Amino acid sequence: MPKVCLLSDGTFKLDGGAMHGVVPKALWEKQNQPDEKNRILLAVNSLLIEYEKEKILIEPGIGSGHSEKFASLYAIDKKRAILSDLNKLGISPEEITMVVPTHLHFDHAGGVADWRTGELLFPNARHIIQEKEWEAAMNPHPKNQASYLPEFLEPLKKAKLEMIDGEKEIVPGVKLVLTGGHTHGHQAVFIETQDKVLAFPGDLIPTRAHVNPLWVMAYDVDPEKSIKMKRWLIENGTKEAWTFVLVHEPVEPVGKIKLENNKYSFNSDRSGFLLCDI
Repeated sequence: MPKVCLLSDGTFKLDGGAMHGVVPKALWEKQNQPDEKNRILLAVNSLLIEYEKEKILIEPGIGSGHSEKFASLYAIDKKRAILSDLNKLGISPEEITMVVPTHLHFDHAGGVADWRTGELLFPNARHIIQEKEWEAAMNPHPKNQASYLPEFLEPLKKAKLEMIDGEKEIVPGVKLVLTGGHTHGHQAVFIETQDKVLAFPGDLIPTRAHVNPLWVMAYDVDPEKSIKMKRWLIENGTKEAWTFVLVHEPVEPVGKIKLENNKYSFNSDRSGFLLCDI
């Protein structure tokens, strides 16, 4: 059975309207209170999966070495960082054998390299990326250009890259599933034991407010696909009592989704899957 630990790469902020798409502010601000610049607080949550000799980092995070202007624009706060969390577990960056970003936006894959030096932070790891996501990152649409940045993508070209197309089991019980929606190559991660499932849905369900299937981001390249895949995740996860880890939820990112009075809600709950915490 894989051992799973919850890691953090700090917090940052994004525009609340963009994070909630067409949902009126009067509705979303009840759950995600914005600051004076209309930005909401978001966590950068990651997972470490240990299975036999493999040490797998799901979501390398927002990274380090940002310019002062960039850090201020996104209110990046690195009181916690993935590298220091790994150090507390007695694991060096060189021991990571696989790095799996859900997609290549800066807040999910920026942590593959130091932005200031261009040094790869996990030099021995295979970086597992969907082919469609790599194509999008190398030739970004103007809508997403601000999320695909050369500061980490150029160093990533020198990494051990493993391109996949669709579903892949990377070790027994750990499966990557191409979802699309948020980006064309967005992938979700599933960890399965005999009778339990842990789902890491990435930016399809970034916070607890987004468990409403119709609440999708303005950033999504294919909102209809996002809604379709969210329905699949939420309906199956509710019926089968999956444990979810939400990538940007800043309070308690681990829990289950329940349906009560025809309304879905996210409830903090770690009982179905043991996660070590830092």
